[in-house]
This record gives sequence, structure tokens and C-alpha cells, in this order.
Amino acid sequence: MHPRSLRFAAIVVAVLTVASAGGSYVALSRAAAQAATCSLSTTNSIVIDQPEQPDSLDPAVAYTTPGWGAVQQVYQTMVFYNNTQFGPTSGPNYMAPLLARNWSTSADGIHWNFTLWPQAHFSNGDPVNAYVMWYSLYRGMVMNQPLAYLLEENFFLPGHTYGAVGTNYTQYWMAGLLNSMNTVASVTNPSASLLAVMAAKNQSFRVLDATTIQLNIGNGSVDYKGPAPYPFLLDQVATPGFAAVDPVVVAANGGVSVNAPSSWMANNMLGSGPYNLTFWSPTTGYSLTPNKNYWATSLATQLPNDNNIQPAKMPIDVSFQQNPTIVVQNMKTGAAALGSFAYIGPSLINQLKGVSCLVVHALPPVFGGLSFSGWIYMDQQPNVTGEPKNPFTNQWVRNAVVHAIDYNQIISVAFGGNANKWVGPIPPGFPDYNTGNVPNYTFDLGKAERAMNNSSWPMATGGLNNLYPNGLNFEYLQTGDWNVVAQLLKADLAKVDIPINPVALSIPQLVVEQYYNGVGQCVSATGANGGPFYIGLDYYTGDYVGPDDPTELNAWSQGGYNICMSEFKNSTVDQWFYQAAEATNPAVAAQAYGNITQFMASNYTNAWLVVPTSFQVYNSLLTGIIGNPMGSAIGFQLIYNTDHTS
Repeated sequence: MHPRSLRFAAIVVAVLTVASAGGSYVALSRAAAQAATCSLSTTNSIVIDQPEQPDSLDPAVAYTTPGWGAVQQVYQTMVFYNNTQFGPTSGPNYMAPLLARNWSTSADGIHWNFTLWPQAHFSNGDPVNAYVMWYSLYRGMVMNQPLAYLLEENFFLPGHTYGAVGTNYTQYWMAGLLNSMNTVASVTNPSASLLAVMAAKNQSFRVLDATTIQLNIGNGSVDYKGPAPYPFLLDQVATPGFAAVDPVVVAANGGVSVNAPSSWMANNMLGSGPYNLTFWSPTTGYSLTPNKNYWATSLATQLPNDNNIQPAKMPIDVSFQQNPTIVVQNMKTGAAALGSFAYIGPSLINQLKGVSCLVVHALPPVFGGLSFSGWIYMDQQPNVTGEPKNPFTNQWVRNAVVHAIDYNQIISVAFGGNANKWVGPIPPGFPDYNTGNVPNYTFDLGKAERAMNNSSWPMATGGLNNLYPNGLNFEYLQTGDWNVVAQLLKADLAKVDIPINPVALSIPQLVVEQYYNGVGQCVSATGANGGPFYIGLDYYTGDYVGPDDPTELNAWSQGGYNICMSEFKNSTVDQWFYQAAEATNPAVAAQAYGNITQFMASNYTNAWLVVPTSFQVYNSLLTGIIGNPMGSAIGFQLIYNTDHTS
């Protein structure tokens, strides 16, 4: 369950954006005094300009970059990435405690116990305990909003089996549990009968005692062949969908509704984190002030190396700007200390590099991989009656496409050198990236010409120009540098008589293309939005650093990025995918992922293009900027320990 609409969360990041773009930042200490020429218009708060607005302030609902950036200042999850590192590691410290002081897993990897800090509480003093976590996690599933897929991948509602015919949320919850969730006293101080329900063994989230909750993997969408261990569960638990919300506050403002969001929670925040929301306007911006009743203030001194748990230092004022150029200008003048963008092009990055009081820092590959890993899909399935001829069922044509592309020119011209080649389906910087050691595709016009001449449409007879005199419709996302990429691709493929007609689509239009219509036909094979599109640009954005997610979407026969795009179907690859996704032995997973990469590369399933570089850009008067591996999926996150230099 990876909704394509989630891809609004990130396009490519550049300026201090961190889901699906950029970077996160945490200040560790004051820097040395800056030159007198550098200044900030406001030093009473950290001023952040951004062109985009949050989609929601509810952690169970928000799924865009600005939304995650807002909620993660106020709400907390049980664990979070260790912010002293730029990416995930194989060691034991890549996750750090947050609401949970420790955690453990059973030998089979199915049962995870999280023990919460007994002193944890919300900013209003209400406790954060195992009962609250039980409530919070099931609340997200009951509401069933777009972000619920993160919960549904490994968990499901009691009494239900994922995907079973005839089941629905109402059958179970309206019979009693939903009523219990909306009765404040029953959650904060559960009766014996409700406590028995919370402690029942046959459920995803089980209360063991007041401070310990057990997460039981099973009946989720990633349990392809039954309950199995999930090596990247902690990465998932760190996402906003697993954050604690106050049952008292929710019940006092409309409660929990089945299959519906909360209008109050969408526009208000009260959490356990270091910040309180003090002003909110969906059109102009919002303000955050340090939480004076923060539960971890004293604990933070005992855990100075855990950046995630530190209290807030400075107020934050986020201003929504109508035009990205205003954000850039304000950063140049010091009117804004930070800028948060969903996308910023290389020419602008190069301009910012020349500003003396701005730090422009290229982030490691994992950030770009999470933000926008781009490729060209080519539909491999035969035509159905009534559809135009699809040439990409022919492997020689796919071979010609792959080798006709001048990848270095794309990197140089479209991205100003700020991008890198890659081979998928796992993005660079992720665990198990290219464990098959497959070389990147290379530009080789001679090889492309020979491949085309071996196809059913040799160049001597005009190639595909006769079949498609007006060009093959080529869909791509209309944003920034990808407009330039589309034109470069058109010129490259024309050299081997593959005419393409680039058609720019909005995100909603792209989403529509990737599903079946009412008669079981892929929309991409119809005339919708300027189609049919047997070839086009696709891309991956992620919410956490796990190799199974992009592999499921792009390599698995039923993958959401695959079924109506490349339509790549291979039972052997499916088996490797199952094996890798459920492997607890890293060597087994690496071998399976390597096999998948090798197979897809030799099949020319996709023409893997480039991954643009993500950047941090911030005023040099800010201290201690630290990247975060979830940065490409979260907006400006974890800035609560950031400060100004005096």
C-alpha cells in the first residue's frame, strides 16, 4: 500500500528540505563569531521561508514534505535516526531512543517490545504511556488516511486479514472499540475489560504493561506469504504515522472517525515534543515556541549525544512565500535564516554558492536517493485489442533506448553537474544498493544503432518514424530541470529513429496514469492526459531508508510503480523479492537484491537515468547543521536545538 499521491511529498530537494527532499539540521553548539558583514534581520527566532504549505498538522494524516516538517517539531515517535550520522549503518546505533528508552525483538523477528520513558508526557501534562501508544497507532489505522499505508505494511486491525473480501474498518471498531477510543477515561485509565482488549495476544499492537507496548508483525501488506520478520521496522516506526497523540485532546475535539480525518487535528498541534504551536495560518505560515513543560529536559543532560531528545532553544517562524525567488532573495539578505523548497534547480544553487553568508553543502547520495531517483520506463506487455502498436515489447528497442541516452550530457546540461548516474531498483545510498555490481548504463550510439537494426523496425526503413509519424507520447513530471531532460532525451532518441513527443503532466495526472481504469485497462495505455504512454519518466521518492520499498514498487510484478508503467512481470524476480524482503541474514538479502538488479539490467527493464544531488543551504550564523537519513522524506526536521551565533 504505497499510494502514488504520496509522491507529492518530494520531488527533488535542494535547500534544507528534508518525502519525500533535502536535509535536516540540529545545532550542537555555538559557532565562532562570524564576520560583521553577515547578519540576520531577526535574531529572536529562526525565520524559515518556504513556498509550500503543509497538507495537514495531524501526524496520522500529513504526507507531504512541509507537513512532515511541521509535525515532527511537535510530535514524537518511539525511536528516531541517530542524527550524528549522515546515513544508516549496519551497527547498533543507527537508531536512537526517543519516547522509547529501549527496545528488543524476539528471535524470529516477529515481536518487538518498546519500553517507554516513565516520565514522558505531552506539553499539557497528560502522560505518554503504552495505552496512549496503543490508541495512537490504532487511531491512524481507523482513520485510514493516505499515511496509514505505513502502518498497514506490517500491521492491521484486530479481527481482520489484510485484503480479505468483505472486511472493512466499521465491522470491528463500531462494535465497541471505536467507542472506547472516544471515551477519554477508558484510554488514559483503562478499565479491566478494555485493558484485557489492549493486552490481547491476537493483535498488531499489544499492551504488556503501562510502559511497554508490543508490536506484532503480521497481516500487513508486506506479508506476502504470511507473517515474516521485517528488517527495517525501526525505520518505519520513526515515521510520523507512529507518533503519539493525546487521547484527551483528540476526544475533546471531535474524537476518532472511521475512514475520515479530524478537522481539528489538521489545524492544531499538541504533542510531547520540544515545540508548541503558537500560531497557525494555512495561507501565511506558523510559529513554534519552545515547550517549557518538555518532559525530556532533565534527561537531555544525561544523554548529551542523543540530539533527538534535546529541548528547543529558539522559537521558529515559518513564512509561506508565493514565489520561490522571494525565498532565495530573503536568504541572500538575511531576512530568512533557512529556506525550504520542494525543488530548486542547479542554476540557482550555483548562484547561492556565491553568496558569502550562505553555506551550500552537498549531501550524501542517500538524500538524493530518497528525493528523486529517476528512470525511463518502457512498457513490456503486448497490446490489447484497440491499442496502438507498442514497440517496447521488443527487447532490442529497449536496448537501443538505454544506449542512445547521453547520461553525462543530462548531468552537465540539465543539472549543472549536480547529479549522478545510478542503476536500480534500489536508490544509491540505501542498504543493498547494487549488490550485483552492475555497471551503469553508458551512452554508446553505435551499440544503440545496432540494437535498433536488430529490432522489427531497423533504421534503414525509418525505425519507428513510420509507425509513429507524430512521435511516441512520452510522459514526464513538469518541474524544474526535468523539462530540460525531456528535450535532451527527445534529441538523443531521434538519433536512432525513436521519435518521442514529450508531454508534461502534473502530479495528479501522473497518479491517474499509473492505475487501471474501470474496465481493467491501464490508463497509461489510453488517450487520457495526452496518452497512450508506452514510455515515460518515472521516479522514486521514499519515506524511510529501506531497500524493500523501492524494490516492491519497481521490480515486483504487482508493484505500484510497475503495473501500469514498465509492466515487468517475472516469477523468478518475484521470488527473489520475497526472499530479500523477509531475510534476516544480510548476506541472503544482498544476494537476492543483487540478482534482481542484474536481471532487470540485462532485460533493459528501465533506462536508469540520474539522481540529482540534494543540498543544504543555510545562513552561516546558524550553528551545527547535521544531516539526517530521513532528510529526503521530511521537510525541515529536528531543528529544535538550532541557535544563532551572537
